[in-house]
Amino acid sequence: MFARRARGLLDFTFALLCVWCAYHHTPAGALVRRTGAWAFHTRTTARPLLAYYDGVSGTAVPTPGALPPAMLTRVPTSAEALAWGTHSALTGLDPKAREPALALAREVGIAPETLLDAGRGPAATRRLLDALAGDFPSDEARVTA
Repeated sequence: MFARRARGLLDFTFALLCVWCAYHHTPAGALVRRTGAWAFHTRTTARPLLAYYDGVSGTAVPTPGALPPAMLTRVPTSAEALAWGTHSALTGLDPKAREPALALAREVGIAPETLLDAGRGPAATRRLLDALAGDFPSDEARVTA
């Protein structure tokens, strides 16, 4: 069945990589992790088993009423689209991960809670991005900041 001999460390490393991928990225691996967490009374980071099949789990999916009617009837400008995308990404982050953006908003003079508001958030995010334009001329640099 196995005609050639194993090459040692390289084959062992790739076998470990395959086991790790199966453990962390498949429903069977999630089942093993959940069972282990249950048996040892610990928490697990495994997603729900059916989340492996929905194709969007863990990503922010816009709701139908998320955009204002004016945005649905015309093509948004690049600044509006960048602000909406940044606002959407910011609201999808964990509270600890959004702290640097909220601190930057405080420095610029924008109330941090408006960045997360569904109605005023995109406009506040656009003001924040416009305020950063002097220090960061490219769109990518402003979003990264």
